[in-house]
Amino acid sequence: MNLIPRSCERFLLRDAQTPISVGIVSLGACAVTEADSGFPAGGAEVQLYIIAGMLAAEKDFRVTLHVADIGQPERVESELRIKPLVRLKPGLQISARAAPAIIGRLARERHRVYVTRSASSISGLTQIAARLCGGRHLHMCAADGECAGLAESTLSKPAKWLQNMGLRHADMVACQTIRQIELLRSTFGIEGFLAPNITPDLFPVPADGPREGVLWVGRDVEVKGPELFVKLARRLPDHPFTMICQPQPGRDLRKLASAAPKNLRLVPGLPIQQTAPLFARHRVYAMTSLSEGFPNVLLQAARAGTPVVSLCVDPENLLSTNKAGFACQGSFEEVVRHTADLLTDPALWEECHEGALRLTRETEGAGERIVGLIRTLAVGGVPAQPGKA
Repeated sequence: MNLIPRSCERFLLRDAQTPISVGIVSLGACAVTEADSGFPAGGAEVQLYIIAGMLAAEKDFRVTLHVADIGQPERVESELRIKPLVRLKPGLQISARAAPAIIGRLARERHRVYVTRSASSISGLTQIAARLCGGRHLHMCAADGECAGLAESTLSKPAKWLQNMGLRHADMVACQTIRQIELLRSTFGIEGFLAPNITPDLFPVPADGPREGVLWVGRDVEVKGPELFVKLARRLPDHPFTMICQPQPGRDLRKLASAAPKNLRLVPGLPIQQTAPLFARHRVYAMTSLSEGFPNVLLQAARAGTPVVSLCVDPENLLSTNKAGFACQGSFEEVVRHTADLLTDPALWEECHEGALRLTRETEGAGERIVGLIRTLAVGGVPAQPGKA
């Protein structure tokens, strides 16, 4: 897919011998790069790690992934430079005193393109660094609320200000869905560019084997609906449930544990390397989120051929149109019914299993589009038709 306007092609020819320097800033990506870090790996971190690897494989890019500093050395793996940026406070927060150092370190790299993703203070700090060194900034939205100006409740007031500043002043904003593009336009007057999530394929899917029960993976935040998964397990006591729930500041995971029935195994977070194989070991993935962007877990489940039952979320109607499971339009009773059916009806499960694999095939090519957007931004252009695939 060629997104580069003809007026910018001469810059590519002139600089053909000079690799495009790209800095991808994702402190939490050390959860992937440092397997023993104990950091939780969210969807945004996984997506940026995948994008960094795809860009590094391109001969005309020189890519640095800026991650949290946990004492590891800078290194290069498969042409990808992995560089510690800053240490985090307990709770994975950035110290206010660290902000000037972050800006200075990023600006000194003099990347042609800086990339951030999801709502955090990093988007604003990176925006400032890009302006100081004459670089360009691509911000990738990771949730509908972000596009509507509703930054996460876990962010402090300064972090929310920096997030919205980075979003408003980014040279390009990428969105996961058409809905996000519309929200971004109506809220901020910004024209977003479609960049769907890439199916995570960092770890091999286990070979076909016995599947059992229902899986849930996420953070202990209200919007993810962890209490609803506990309630679902209670409604279906004859089946095992597994809940990988990452503790969050201001939340008490012990409340979930005390409410959990005997058929639910609650694990307070796992490294992504251990979480990924679980998608292929369960019969159903339950998504109880009240709102999302384009959840990584949907793509992970689909790649494993695992049917998904979703309370509210069905981005671009991919789940419904591919018959990869069931979108329940906010009805918890529908979640209970469809989950029970998939657990007990082999023919229905097989139909949705095939639909999940079909969904994975339909989302192929997202990575190439994102690489094209970054290459276009690097030479000073923008795609001719914002928001169009």
